[in-house]
Amino acid sequence: MRDGSASWAAHIFDEIEDGATAANGGAPGSYADLAGALEAALRAGVVNRVSIRNRACGCVIAIDAAAVATGGADLAGRLRAFFPGDALDHRGHDHSGADQSGATTSAGDATPEVRFTKGAFPGDPHDAADVTFLRRIGPDAYELRLFMDVTAMVARIRLMTWMGALIVTVTLSGAGLVVARVAARSSRAAHLSERQARYLAEHDTLTGLFNRFGFGARARALLQKCAETGKRAYLFQVDADKFKDINDIYGHATGDRVIEAIARMLRGAFPEGALVARLGGDEFAILVTEAVLNGAPSSFMSSLPTGTEIRSEDGNSLIEVSTSSGFAVFPDDAPNLGDLMKAADLALYAVKNAGRNGVGAYRRDMTRALERRHWELQGVRNAIEAGQLVPYYQPLICARTGRVEAVEALARWHHPTYGVLGPDRFRHALDDARVSTEITAAMLEQVARDLRVWRNIGHGFSAGLNIGEADLKDPDLTGRITDMLARSGLHP
Repeated sequence: MRDGSASWAAHIFDEIEDGATAANGGAPGSYADLAGALEAALRAGVVNRVSIRNRACGCVIAIDAAAVATGGADLAGRLRAFFPGDALDHRGHDHSGADQSGATTSAGDATPEVRFTKGAFPGDPHDAADVTFLRRIGPDAYELRLFMDVTAMVARIRLMTWMGALIVTVTLSGAGLVVARVAARSSRAAHLSERQARYLAEHDTLTGLFNRFGFGARARALLQKCAETGKRAYLFQVDADKFKDINDIYGHATGDRVIEAIARMLRGAFPEGALVARLGGDEFAILVTEAVLNGAPSSFMSSLPTGTEIRSEDGNSLIEVSTSSGFAVFPDDAPNLGDLMKAADLALYAVKNAGRNGVGAYRRDMTRALERRHWELQGVRNAIEAGQLVPYYQPLICARTGRVEAVEALARWHHPTYGVLGPDRFRHALDDARVSTEITAAMLEQVARDLRVWRNIGHGFSAGLNIGEADLKDPDLTGRITDMLARSGLHP
C-alpha cells in the first residue's frame, strides 16, 4: 500500500495494477484486503466487470452469478464481507441477511438504508467515515455511496482537506469478463492531474514554499487554533535588502538563486512546524506558534539569521545578501491574519529605515504613525483639489532702500477644522515623491498667477519657491516651469 495516500477506489486499482496478492482469511481488515479480494475475484471470473463511473473514482463491480454457483462463492463472499454487516432501514428493521444475500425484502421495505460506522475498515488510515447503502436498484443489485475524509491522500503535498464521494454498484449478472483497466488508469491520471493542479495553486514553483494563497489558508486555520487554546503566534515578514540592485547587477538568474538561498536559510532557521511562504518577489512570511518555539521566543529572535550568501555564476566570488525582518504577535498586536501581516510589515520597514540587516518587533506607535501619514497624504491631495493649499509670501526687503526685492512662497494648508497648518503638519506629504510634485505644481500655478497681478500694478520683484527632491530629479522640471510661465504671460 501507499501509506493511505489514495482514495478508497484508487487503492483498489493501484493494487490491481501492482499485482497485489489476495489477503488471508477473507474478513474485512483494510483497503489492501479489499484490493486483494477484488483481484482474486477478477482472476477467477467471479467479478466480470469493473468500470469507472466518474472522475471521483466511482466504479461498478459486477459479480458473475454463474461463476458464484460453480465454485466462486468463497471469493464472492470475501468481497461481500466488505459491504455492510448491519442493515437497518429508516424504521430500524433488520435487512442484513436479505440485503447481503440478494434476497427480496418485504413489501414496503424495498429501500433499506445501511451505514458503515467509523472502524468499519480497521485498516483504513482515516478510520473510515460514514458509508451509506442508499437503495436496492434491482432484485440482485445494490447501490452504495461511500463518503470519506481523504485528508491523508493529500497530506504529503499539504493540500486542503476535501470530501470525496464513491458510488459502488454490486450487480449479480451473467455477462462476460470485461475489466476496464484503461479506464482505471485514466481515472488515476485525472486524479494525479488534480493533485498536481492543487499543488501548483498553493506552492511557489521556484522555492517549493507555500505561496500567498497556500499560506493564507493554513495561517488562518493555525491562528484559529491558537485563539481556541489561548496560545500566541509570531508572524515574520522578511525580504532581501537591495534586491533590485542584485537583479540589475548580476541578472535575474542570479536573483532567482538568491531567492532560493533565502528560502533555504529560512527553512533551516525556523523549527519544524512553522509555516514558511514566499509571498512574491523577495517577500517571505513565516508563522510560528509559541509551542513550536518551546516557549522561548526571545532567544529565538536573537539567533535569527539576517543574511546569506551565494557563489557568483563563475564561482570566483561570493555574493552576500542581507535580509530585514519584522514580526508581530498574535493576538497581542492584531486579532486576525490581515492585521497581523500589516503590523509585521510596519516592523519590517522600521528595520529598513533604521539601516536594514536586522530584526524588529512591531510597536503600537507604528500604526499611529501609519495612520498619521495616510491622513496627511490624503488630506493634502483633497486640499489641492479644494483650493485649500495656498502660498504665504515672505518678503525679502532691501535694507538700503526698504523696497521689496523678492518674495519667497511658503505652502500653507487652510484646513477647515484645524485652521492654517504649516509644513511641519504635513511633512509626510512633502516627503512623498508623488504628492510632493502635486504640491509643487499647485504652488507654481498660484505663484505665477499672483506675480502676473503684481506686474500689472507695477511691482517688478521676483518670487522664489521651495521644491522637493522628486522635482529636482524630474528631467521635465524646466519644461514644466517654462510652460506654466508662458500660460501666465510671464517670462523666465
